[in-house]
Amino acid sequence: MPEKTFKNTPNDQALHLLEDLLSKTDAKNLREDLNRIFYGYISSDEADDQRERNMKGSTYMALVNFLTKISNIPEIDRWSKKA
Repeated sequence: MPEKTFKNTPNDQALHLLEDLLSKTDAKNLREDLNRIFYGYISSDEADDQRERNMKGSTYMALVNFLTKISNIPEIDRWSKKA
């Protein structure tokens, strides 16, 4: 079996980090954990600042959308039912 070669370009580094992250869990579980973290934040006193809440809400939605797209790619999400 040929050994994987790792190039040092930013894209290769990002793919390597994503592969490392998804080797520990799948995108669906990451989304569920992210939901728990975000809703825990929303119920805290820190969420009283509307500007901060909006910024964190935007980040949360971007991450959820990203993880949703990732979970639909069987080659990336190792527990995808489509794989």
